Amino acid sequence: MKRTRLAVLLVVALAPAVFADQVTLKNGDRLSGTIITSDAKTLVLKTEYADAVTIKWDFVQQVESGQPLYIRTKAGQVIPGSVTTSGDKLDVATKESGSVAVAKADVTSLRNADEEKKAEAALERLQHPRLADSWTGSLDTGLGLVRGNSESSNFTFGLNAARATTRDKITYYTVSAFARSTVNGVAGGAAMRSRTITRRLTCWLAPPSTGNPSLRSIVLPAKSCWAKPSPTNSSPPRHLTKRCFSTPT
Repeated sequence: MKRTRLAVLLVVALAPAVFADQVTLKNGDRLSGTIITSDAKTLVLKTEYADAVTIKWDFVQQVESGQPLYIRTKAGQVIPGSVTTSGDKLDVATKESGSVAVAKADVTSLRNADEEKKAEAALERLQHPRLADSWTGSLDTGLGLVRGNSESSNFTFGLNAARATTRDKITYYTVSAFARSTVNGVAGGAAMRSRTITRRLTCWLAPPSTGNPSLRSIVLPAKSCWAKPSPTNSSPPRHLTKRCFSTPT
């Protein structure tokens, strides 16, 4: 009975070491932990004693994984399975095709299950982005004040933003300006705003004569502008608003 309990305790104690990933370096050092990811240049190993450790592939002699890893190759293949190294090759034990040998030079990434899910989600979001994704741009503001025999103030605001994907590109530009001055107790001023939105769609078009598709870019919207002055009987400062917008052609 005591021997049985002792055997069970040994199995429980040694189980993490048996199923942990093993990385052997060329200097003979052996590291145990969980392989997180690799970009074919470095390998990230999470350990209990040093958290995440980044190792250069050039110093790795052998790798043995106790968990399924996802190998991505230059040809675009994704090969899941436990991994062991043999010289300049990775031997992947897959469920469907048995053992598959992959050259280290052909490997672009190596990830565990959690990191592979994150990579797939990022790729899916990149291929099918939401309208709020992938925006870049700049914001400019300016303020000028003058005080003396006459007083004046000027304020400008400009926003330039763009969202580019593999399918289309949306650009947005707006600028606003406000000016006010007072000379001999008489005040006057003006305001202006301009806004432009364009969308460029990239699609495949096949000419009827050849049937061969070609990549073309089409600008979908047309821009319309108008100026709307303030009523002439309004009190100063006067306002002039200029607006530009896009409508489908």
